[in-house]
Amino acid sequence: KGYMRIQNFITFEKVYSEGKLQVLPLNLQLPPDPPAPKVPYLAVKQLPAWEESMGPPDPNMPHGYLQAFEWFCKASLRIRPEVCMALAATRGMCLDLFQERVFETTFDTPMRLQEFVEKEESAVMRLKGRLGMWVNT
Repeated sequence: KGYMRIQNFITFEKVYSEGKLQVLPLNLQLPPDPPAPKVPYLAVKQLPAWEESMGPPDPNMPHGYLQAFEWFCKASLRIRPEVCMALAATRGMCLDLFQERVFETTFDTPMRLQEFVEKEESAVMRLKGRLGMWVNT
């Protein structure tokens, strides 16, 4: 709705700036707003269902709530076992990465700068390897 108003405004400004619109009518009024759609009672949407009075059954229309729910469950990806297993595996990998540290912060003894840099680089490379493995699988 806002996009169309902006496009109308841009078009109007372009036509007006080119001088093609000399006189604006004084009694210009906008049309009334369309009526608001009726909100169902308690926001419950009625699903279409076949009834005997409708004639022969339509194979694309459910025969009641249970069949509509069954069709929805078959079409939905969130309850399929493949998707549930992939989500569980992704969560497990994320939890594994959560245990990793980007920087090594626990040191038992004092060390030289070179040793510190090597430890930090190895920690970063280990994390990059885990991230690469996570992305590639």
